[in-house]
Amino acid sequence: MNRICLAAFFVLFARTLCLGEPGPVLRIPRVHRPPVLQEFIDGTPREAEVAVSTFWQMDPVNGAPISQSTTAYLSYDDQNLYVAWICKDDPEKIRARIARREDVMFDDRITINLDTFKDHTHSYWFDVNPYGVQSDGITTDGQGDDSSWDSLWYSEGRFTGDGYVVLETIPFRSLRFRAGNTQDWGFTLCRFIMRNNETSCYPHISRDRLPQWVGQFGSMEIPENISPGRNIQFIPYEMSSIGKYLDPEAGRKGFNDNRVGLDAKMVLHDAFTLDTAINPDFSQVESDQPQVTVNQRYEVVYPEQRPFFTENASLFKLPETLFFSRRIADPQFGVRLGGSAGPWNVGFLVADDRAAGDALEESDPNHGARSLNEVLRLQYKFGHQSNVGVTAVNTDFASSSNRVGAFDAREQLGGNWFAKALLAYGTTRDLEGGHSEGYD
Repeated sequence: MNRICLAAFFVLFARTLCLGEPGPVLRIPRVHRPPVLQEFIDGTPREAEVAVSTFWQMDPVNGAPISQSTTAYLSYDDQNLYVAWICKDDPEKIRARIARREDVMFDDRITINLDTFKDHTHSYWFDVNPYGVQSDGITTDGQGDDSSWDSLWYSEGRFTGDGYVVLETIPFRSLRFRAGNTQDWGFTLCRFIMRNNETSCYPHISRDRLPQWVGQFGSMEIPENISPGRNIQFIPYEMSSIGKYLDPEAGRKGFNDNRVGLDAKMVLHDAFTLDTAINPDFSQVESDQPQVTVNQRYEVVYPEQRPFFTENASLFKLPETLFFSRRIADPQFGVRLGGSAGPWNVGFLVADDRAAGDALEESDPNHGARSLNEVLRLQYKFGHQSNVGVTAVNTDFASSSNRVGAFDAREQLGGNWFAKALLAYGTTRDLEGGHSEGYD
């Protein structure tokens, strides 16, 4: 049965009247010496910085002043953005643990969110708890948070007699942004006080305008030329193993296993990332968390954590999942390109998968065959948070295939009202020659 999924909301006021006033502009000063955490603890004067000390609650009382005194100090140099936080509170009431990375969502913490392309839709987040434990990820308005994105940055945290102090150091080379003499980014600074269920931000993020989050950011200006540089990373590996075992029928037997591969990443024109993989090794990727499958009547879904697939992963997300990268289990090669140019977002991926043929019995004529997976995504942004996009997904394995084409649109009508539309058409041919097609 053909279906067209369309969820639309309409408002009574004109769209231009509902988008809200532009947020404040924060001009960040350059320093020649990186700030030090102890300087903020001791109150030692620093070279230069801009201070933010006015925060408003989003929760629990929308628009009320923050319940605990908080000041953030921002500066930058050629390599890094620095954000130091002085958070006043009763140390006995602060909730924080020396936890594993990413496991701080139930702790008191601070965060800076950066919309480096100022598209009012995508942002990086950098959370730190009072012990300096990090959590990072990407937020996309209309899609939510993606914590699978990880980058290299630095944090320190320390308890004091009247609260805690945190210093974040975020290298520009860990971010993606357009080249230019002046950078104009969207941003918000927030503090989470968990015992009060409190989230307070600068500029004010209103709960009344959610799910707009990035769409409510203020503006942060870095006035002098900076660049993440032409990052080029090559990670070769070689792994060998030799083993012997006793076969009850054939006696002592042995095996040799050798594996060589290469992972590479290149940043092109400060905004596009090209990832390539040849026989990639995913053995260092964090293991999936256990899931209870007793009486489960649906497929287990695990989040993507493999670095090759996580860069710009939000580009491939749609209101309905048309591409799930975890289905590519054992690629021998892969190429992935993603980034932004003006109003355009571009995502492209091609990879094979040996697992498709290896899963078949050796007697099967398709045993050892590989699948070929291709994805192309183009998105055009306009207005405040509106966009249209097209997506093509193709998978071929032996004589079978699956092809999907989709058109999607998101129109920001104003405030927290928006409309979404998705139209997809797919065709499938199985190994026996059967054929099906339809709209969704």
